Amino acid sequence: MNRAELQRFDVHDPVHGRVPCATLLPAAAAAPLPLCFFLYGGGGSRDSLADVRECLEQWWGSGELPPLMVATPDVGPWSFYLDDPPRGLGWESFIVQRFLPHCQSLLPRGTNAAPLRTGLVGISMGGYGALKLAFARPDLFDAVVRFRRCSSRPSTPPLFAPATVITIRLRCLAHF
Repeated sequence: MNRAELQRFDVHDPVHGRVPCATLLPAAAAAPLPLCFFLYGGGGSRDSLADVRECLEQWWGSGELPPLMVATPDVGPWSFYLDDPPRGLGWESFIVQRFLPHCQSLLPRGTNAAPLRTGLVGISMGGYGALKLAFARPDLFDAVVRFRRCSSRPSTPPLFAPATVITIRLRCLAHF
């Protein structure tokens, strides 16, 4: 199986300074590709994208998931992807004003992540952020998927079980 290309980089933001970010592209990705923001849960980081890499590679390799660029910013723990100036948070603005244009510039040449080709996938805290962004900016995001509630119990099944449910949802996102 060909490895997907994982890139780690920083994006400058006037509120947060250097923001660690990452993208994942399927091996031999051809244009045009949709762009999907992966918003992780409260304990995650940009390395959360590396944690789901193998699963995405399997889905891309089997054809269960069409190719798309997956990107995530490192917003720190429990930020909920909010703009909250009293707490020094400006993550919603960062995603829309800095991260989205940066990721669009990284797409393989000849692609265009126009507003109807950009989606959000969020897990737990990231699900809250994905829904908030999608509802606040329907002009920018055409698809949104939320997994797990913010208060999951320890008895909740693992993140990728059952994989078929997530595969169906991601496949729908990839075809938006």
